Amino acid sequence: MICLDRCTGSVTVRAVRTLPRLADDRRGIAALEFALVLGPFLLLLFFMIELGCMLVADVVIGNASVGLAQAYRRSETAPADLAQARAFVCTKFASFLDCDGKMKIDIRPVGDIDDISNKVIGSNGFKAGKDGDLLVVRIGYAWQGLTPVHRLANLGTSAGGQLVSGSFVRRAGKS
Repeated sequence: MICLDRCTGSVTVRAVRTLPRLADDRRGIAALEFALVLGPFLLLLFFMIELGCMLVADVVIGNASVGLAQAYRRSETAPADLAQARAFVCTKFASFLDCDGKMKIDIRPVGDIDDISNKVIGSNGFKAGKDGDLLVVRIGYAWQGLTPVHRLANLGTSAGGQLVSGSFVRRAGKS
């Protein structure tokens, strides 16, 4: 039963009488504002951390593709197979990246620049070609993310994660 006239012991009446007094009370406003701002601030902070780490990974993968292509330029330091190419990239450039399952390396000779396709790296491939060939070195990495922000925007590849890639074209051998 709700009574607003004479019932003073009712919980509803006490709540109605207390509301105007609580509306004027300013204690706790800073805590409330902090709670409202904390979520978006942390989301923005994690996004900046994730983006920074992804940009570092992009630079590392780009430098790794250039370094691997330069190794084929100096044929005495060129890896002989895909396992050696992976070890070369992982030890010299991408030591902080998980090189086992997430990194794809594709090395192949092409006749001329028009033969280079723009397709995304789908699998590992290795064919070093011979001296004088144009050699395309592509390295792709499925970035899984370090912070919860990456999982919120799950715009990844079929391998799971964002594709960070680097490629470089160089003439193989001494020419």
